[in-house]
Amino acid sequence: MSAKKLEKATTNSRKELSASQRQSTTSENINQKKKTKNENSNRSSESENKTNNNGENKAHLTLFSDKIFKHDKDNYMKTFIKADKENKFQAKCEICDGEVFLAQYANQHIQIKKHREKTEKLQGKRGINKLEKLILAITTNKKQVNNKISKEEKEIEETKKYLEFVAFALSQKFSFLQVSTLGRFLKDMLNRKDGIGLDFFRWHSFDRDMLSKIAVNCFKPHLIDELKESLQNKRFSFSIDANTVAGENLCAMKVRFLDKEFEAQEKE
Repeated sequence: MSAKKLEKATTNSRKELSASQRQSTTSENINQKKKTKNENSNRSSESENKTNNNGENKAHLTLFSDKIFKHDKDNYMKTFIKADKENKFQAKCEICDGEVFLAQYANQHIQIKKHREKTEKLQGKRGINKLEKLILAITTNKKQVNNKISKEEKEIEETKKYLEFVAFALSQKFSFLQVSTLGRFLKDMLNRKDGIGLDFFRWHSFDRDMLSKIAVNCFKPHLIDELKESLQNKRFSFSIDANTVAGENLCAMKVRFLDKEFEAQEKE
């Protein structure tokens, strides 16, 4: 091979190598740009997700505002529930030594035992009266909100209570007739126009000793007088039984009579 041909082959080889290097460098640059672009995209996506997550975490929180005191007509709650300067979603109670909590739980805080004890210690009976009045306003409003349930939900709850009543009565060995009679009697009391209904269940006790005293001291005298009056005008028979229990002599008398006699018997 001549020197010229060798030089020409070497030159061509160098050109091909240079072109290959340029192509490789270009390919690397393109890949690097794509990689950088993807990394930036991922960072942007992560940043957006963090922002969204922070927004979602705070979405259910309530800012400290006058809405917290909407049941505080006497402005009593405002005297000790203050905003937390470090966090706009928090409040603090000055009665409870600056205890911090979420602003949306301010109404729950004033109902806990600790707050009541602190109030009594710092403000005495006057403070307790104001606190009880405030709690009453809050709980009354809560009941009104709870009453706003759908008709279907109300029917389901009423059916549950009805079945609970029947199940309890049967578990106490009431007969079907007794359950029916008791149910109709309670329903009649509820529908009376005296405006009281069955409210006595809230205020009166069904303690066994109390029921015994009612039977002996209230019902017994009236029933005996009624029995004497009935025996004066009707035919009757009676039996007497005596027994000794724990060294004490007991005597019992059983009377039988017809409350209503048939017309044919009256004519005879």
